[in-house]
Amino acid sequence: MKSLVECVPNFSEGRDSGIVEAIAAGIAATDGVHLAGMEMDADHNRSVITFMGSPEDVAKGAYEACSIARNLIDLRRHRGVHPRIGATAIRGGYGQTSPVARPEAPLVEVTATWVRT
Repeated sequence: MKSLVECVPNFSEGRDSGIVEAIAAGIAATDGVHLAGMEMDADHNRSVITFMGSPEDVAKGAYEACSIARNLIDLRRHRGVHPRIGATAIRGGYGQTSPVARPEAPLVEVTATWVRT
């Protein structure tokens, strides 16, 4: 059985739907990735976009999301009640195929390496 992981990144934008939709479109355009949901919160000025796929495809989608968010979100103008450090916070990937297997562990390492470079 092919591994399936879910990724639930938060973005420091919850008021400008154009920015959030651009990030979601970048994720959705990634081969092998299924966009499962998107939620915006204006008070916190944060958004959550949920997507899933194989660990490799989800890592590519997460990288794309980080790249778009970095280019579109201006933290110098960000105001909201949620603390933030950057444009994106990725809470890793969550394995969907087995409660014992952790297919998401390499996903976190690969995505972090790509984003840092």
